Amino acid sequence: RSGPVRDHQRHQYGPGLADSPMCAIAGVWMKSAVCGHQLAAWAAAMAKVMHRRGPDGHGWWVDEGAGLVLAHNRLAIRDRSATGSQPMIEPRKGSVLVFNGEIDNHRSWRDELTRAGHRLGHLHPATGRVEHSSSDTESLLHALHHWGPSSVCRQSQGMWAWGWYERDRQRLTLSRDRIGKKPLYWLQAEWGVAFASQLQAFRCLPMYTPSVNQRAVAHYLRWGFMEGPDTLLNDVHRVEPGQIITIEQGRVVSSEHYWTINDEVVEASRSRVDDPPVAQAELLRTLELAISDRMSTDVATGAFLSGGIDSTLVVALMQKWGAQTRTWCVGFDEATHDESDRARAIASALGTRHETVRVGGEQAARLLPELAQLMDEPLADASLIPSALLAEQAAPAVKVVLTGDGGDECFGGYERYRMASGLRRHLLALPQGMRRAL
Repeated sequence: RSGPVRDHQRHQYGPGLADSPMCAIAGVWMKSAVCGHQLAAWAAAMAKVMHRRGPDGHGWWVDEGAGLVLAHNRLAIRDRSATGSQPMIEPRKGSVLVFNGEIDNHRSWRDELTRAGHRLGHLHPATGRVEHSSSDTESLLHALHHWGPSSVCRQSQGMWAWGWYERDRQRLTLSRDRIGKKPLYWLQAEWGVAFASQLQAFRCLPMYTPSVNQRAVAHYLRWGFMEGPDTLLNDVHRVEPGQIITIEQGRVVSSEHYWTINDEVVEASRSRVDDPPVAQAELLRTLELAISDRMSTDVATGAFLSGGIDSTLVVALMQKWGAQTRTWCVGFDEATHDESDRARAIASALGTRHETVRVGGEQAARLLPELAQLMDEPLADASLIPSALLAEQAAPAVKVVLTGDGGDECFGGYERYRMASGLRRHLLALPQGMRRAL
C-alpha cells in the first residue's frame, strides 16, 4: 500500500467519481506548509464554483506535507461506477491524476501496457485495495508512467486537460489537447501555483486578488476574443493548445509544445494525397472511426442538426452506427436566419427523432445574464445564445451531443475563405511597396 492511503494525517481524499468528456479539474501547490483541512476547503470551494461542468460528483486529494491539493468534478459518461474514481492514484509509486476529457485510443494502450508488464489498476483511497476500471483515466495514468507526458500526448487521440502529480519526483505536469477543446488555466504567484478549468475558480483563493488584464481587454475589443496565453485576469494564463507545463516546488519550471499547427502543415505537405477517390475513402474511414469512438459511452447520445453539410454528415454516420438518433435544431422567427425547415427535412430523410427549438427575443434576454457566467470570460459570438438554448432543451434527454462544429474551419467551408483567397491573388499582382502601404 502506498502513502496516500496509509498516512491519513498527511493525505486526505474527498468523495470521488469517474472520468468524463466534460469535467472540471483544479489544484493548488503552496510554496510553504498549509494545513490539510485548509487545502481541502480550497479544493471544495473551487469544485463548487465549477459544478456545472461536473454535476455528478466531486473529489479531492491532499498532500499536506507538500502543500498540494488536486480536485475533480465529474459528469458521468464512461464507466459510471465508483471504480473510476478521481483523483486516481497509481498503486506502485502513488502518483495522482486529475483528468478532463476523452482518450479515444486508450483501449489499444491497455494491450500494449499489459504486454510491457504493467499491472493495470489503481488504489481505492478509502479501502487501500487495488481496483480496476475500464475508464480511459486508468489507461492514461499507467501510460504516463510508461511513456512519459510528451510521448503520451503525441500518441493520444481525443481531447483533454489533465494534471499529473509524481510524488517521488515532487513534480506536477499540466497538459492540454492539440486544438484546445478542453480549457485549462494556471496562476503563478509568490505563494505558489494554482490551476483550474475555469477562471472563476481562482476567486475562491483568499491569497489571490483578481485584477483585470488591460491588454486582454484590448484584444477582445479588437478581435472579439482573447489571443494566446492571455486571459481576462492578470497573472492567470492559459495552458496553450498542444502545450505541456512542468511545475516543481510550487513554481513553473518549464514548458514545451508537443504539437503546433505550423509543424502539422509542413508534415502534411510532404504526404499529400493527390488522388481524389483515395482522399475521399480515407476521409470517410476517419469520420466513421471518429463517430463510432464518440458513441461508445454509457449514456444516451444525440446531435445538433443545423441542416448544413457537416452536421448532416455526422448524423448520417450516427444513424449507421447506432439506433435512432435524437436530433435538435434551432428555429428563428426571422426567415433570413431560419434553417429549421431544411433541418427537419434532413431529419425525416435520415429517420431521426427530431425536435425544433424556437428562439426569439424573450428567450435571448432571459439567457443573457446567465450566459455571462457560463462563458467564464467574454467571447463575441452571437451563436452562443441559440447553442445554450439548444443544450438546455436537450439536457433532460441526453448527456452527450455531437455537433459537426469546426467542419467549416477544417475544410474551408465559409464563403469568406474563398473571398480571402481571391483577394490574395489580386494583392500579389500589386507592387510590394503598394501592398505594404495597403
